[in-house]
Amino acid sequence: MASNFLEADANLAEFRSFLSEVVKETTDLREFFGLIAKDHVKRQRQIFQLKGPGKYKDLSPKYKIRKAKINNGNIYPILNLGGALAKANLEPGSPGWIYRAAKLNFELGVDSDAVARQSGARYPYPIAHQEGRGNNPERRFIFLDDVKRKAWIDIIQRGLQNRYRQKGWDK
Repeated sequence: MASNFLEADANLAEFRSFLSEVVKETTDLREFFGLIAKDHVKRQRQIFQLKGPGKYKDLSPKYKIRKAKINNGNIYPILNLGGALAKANLEPGSPGWIYRAAKLNFELGVDSDAVARQSGARYPYPIAHQEGRGNNPERRFIFLDDVKRKAWIDIIQRGLQNRYRQKGWDK
């Protein structure tokens, strides 16, 4: 009977050692956060290339006329006039682009003030789009829906599985 306890203790020590290694492999997810940022840009590109209102409330007739005059006859995509907001969403490192990654969390988004400065606007208009303020109806351009959430979880899960496979832990 005592030998069973010794065997269990040996297995327990081996299991604890394995768990310690697993923890080391999962305490730095920055590599995966970088992949998530790339996925974010790909998905944002769809929003900033809309040829019509999409799911957004359409522009008012008055603003369509004004935007067409300013924007070489183009009124769509809705969220793109001078390009500063699109650039901040689609071009890492551009003014307004926010991406910061620590080992276990990350921040991804747009600095409204920087975008407004870049475009020469008098107010941080990205917030007006995101939340709906003044004459602007809500037109969220940064959001985490179920599709995106599942894709990002999958990026992390597949990445960790690959790490484990490389360590030979998939057997």
